[in-house]
Amino acid sequence: MKYNLGCGFTKIPNYINCDNDEVVKPDLLLDLNKNDWFHKLENAEEICAYNVIEHLHDLDNFFINAYKALNLHGKLIITVPCVFHENAFNDPSHVNYFTPKTFLFFSNNDFSHYNTKKGYKFKLVKLKLTFSKGLLGMFFYSMMRFFSTGVSLSFVSEIKAEMEKLEQL
Repeated sequence: MKYNLGCGFTKIPNYINCDNDEVVKPDLLLDLNKNDWFHKLENAEEICAYNVIEHLHDLDNFFINAYKALNLHGKLIITVPCVFHENAFNDPSHVNYFTPKTFLFFSNNDFSHYNTKKGYKFKLVKLKLTFSKGLLGMFFYSMMRFFSTGVSLSFVSEIKAEMEKLEQL
């Protein structure tokens, strides 16, 4: 089963679209700020949370529940606004902010002692940065690709992380 968490009005075909707002008519009513929501998800092979976790009050709770809901080697795909872009602060309901390195903290790396202790273990499979639209964003993206160097993160508007569940804890 594939789940689209915090779907709002954006439904993904062939996914179980979940939200905490009845107005959007989700397939499954689900409040991600509550504990133990993983019980409502069955046999998850993929969980998507597009522009959702920046609104959650407890990120550990989210990762613990996603870990418990996913099958072994199941995928967790998350998008969030980049902290260095104005979109991170435009919405007053955002309570979490992310850099491209934030997802290293939630994956199996130097910080793995932290997340294993908390009850989840993910591998960061892919990290994608989306650059601002417009000439300036395209210019910096082109320069970064041409010179193979870093770019000002103020032109990164979105971060997409794909993570894989590792062994059962």
